[in-house]
Amino acid sequence: YLVTTLWVVFTFVLVGWVLFASLSTSNEIFSDHMFAFESGFHFENYAKAWKTQKVSVFFMNSLLYTLISCTLVVLISAPAAYVLSRFKFRMNSIIQNAIAAALGIPVIMIIMPLFGIISSLKLTNTRPTIIFLYIAMNVPFTTFFLLSFFKNLSFTFEEAAAIDGCSPMKTF
Repeated sequence: YLVTTLWVVFTFVLVGWVLFASLSTSNEIFSDHMFAFESGFHFENYAKAWKTQKVSVFFMNSLLYTLISCTLVVLISAPAAYVLSRFKFRMNSIIQNAIAAALGIPVIMIIMPLFGIISSLKLTNTRPTIIFLYIAMNVPFTTFFLLSFFKNLSFTFEEAAAIDGCSPMKTF
């Protein structure tokens, strides 16, 4: 509990420091009395950053990339995890072990070669490339995470669906 408490306090101090610095003037930040707020709180710093530094553009890009990427990661990983957790087939354990092994590879070992390839193809500033890479980097973790969820999900839900007429062999 001591380590966790220290970590929480440390995190709150850092977040508070950033918040207080954002409400100070540039002169107050570089002086010895940054948190004195002699000239008051400067909420206009947020409006100024929003307008002059394109924060609104960066925010909307992040929101767009996050919504699309997260939706696609879940749409890809959830069915894969469900099939791997509920059905028995020849390569099931090999695929699960490959996903677990993929999680053991440091991300930087994957990102650096991919960045080199994408740079040589001149695709570094395209939205589809960024979204595709984010999805590719997060599918193994999401599949592994959802795999344990589906393994612990009760079979009574499937039995109830079968009673209501949903046959597992039915194709759409």
